[in-house]
Amino acid sequence: MSDLFQARWHWLGWQGIELSVPEEWNIGGISGGREDGYLRIQDAELPRVEVKWGAAEGFVDIDATINGYLKKLKQDKKAGKDIEIDTNASVVSKRKMKKKVLGCFSWRADLHGYGAAWYCADCKRTVIVQVTAKPEEDGANLAERIIASIQDHPVGGWIRWATYGFQAHAPEGFNLTAQELMAGHIQITLKRDIVAETARSIALQNLVAPEELTLSRWGMANVILRNKTPRQWAEEEMGKRLKRMKPEMEPTEVNGHEALRISAQHLPFHQQFFRLIARFADVPYADRIRGLIWHCPQSNSLHLVQMLIDIGNQDLPAEIAGRFICHPDEKTQS
Repeated sequence: MSDLFQARWHWLGWQGIELSVPEEWNIGGISGGREDGYLRIQDAELPRVEVKWGAAEGFVDIDATINGYLKKLKQDKKAGKDIEIDTNASVVSKRKMKKKVLGCFSWRADLHGYGAAWYCADCKRTVIVQVTAKPEEDGANLAERIIASIQDHPVGGWIRWATYGFQAHAPEGFNLTAQELMAGHIQITLKRDIVAETARSIALQNLVAPEELTLSRWGMANVILRNKTPRQWAEEEMGKRLKRMKPEMEPTEVNGHEALRISAQHLPFHQQFFRLIARFADVPYADRIRGLIWHCPQSNSLHLVQMLIDIGNQDLPAEIAGRFICHPDEKTQS
């Protein structure tokens, strides 16, 4: 059995929840959204970390939250009847978590569990997390390290999306609308209602399309590029994505790698009319494609940042690409 404390660790992130775990652990289950959701992290054998969050305002009874969670745990057939529960366990401190409202618990059966629950006044969410350890592991210290690493709301206006080698950040105003989590291809799609953010009328909100952000990572780039150059592959890939639009591509650089800057704009007649109304009303209108695509030899991967954006935000794809971690080093792993 490997020593988890000596192994490399990495960051995982989903829906504004991010945490550091051993590198061999990864996301195995997700559900819900930004307000209410669930995240399961697992190794090759069993679930290791479970995080649940839910929107809450006003008084939050953390003890009731923990008791409700443990009641369901005892009903779980896998836990068995011999489970021992401690609701006064010292798993992690309020000081380390920087939380005023925090409760902890632990349990023992064939496996050992350590958990904590708290209310975050910044993001108005209740969070409960459980770390599962094998009896031969130092579960208490393992759980403390993992739980203390959890960040439950955006930092500096950016949200980390990270799993299976994919490490990207997106502005917190963008909400997840689709994901593709496959062995060789990770892709998430997010949208931002640029009119609603400026409190415009309902009529304008129905008129103006939201900005859309697509972040992609392909593994095994050596196989994908076996008989073509990165530019040839990029032209084929963008041709499939943009279909009737032919993008312009010009060389640039992303994170020290040769890259291609993508730009395209094509509006049917009725959309040109809508854009004219939006411009007259002085509201944003997402009408152009901007993006970057590049090859990272260090991680043997290909990456894409693609956006449908308003003219006022056309520098945003470069900023997002600059935050894309395509070849993590020791500092980003630990």
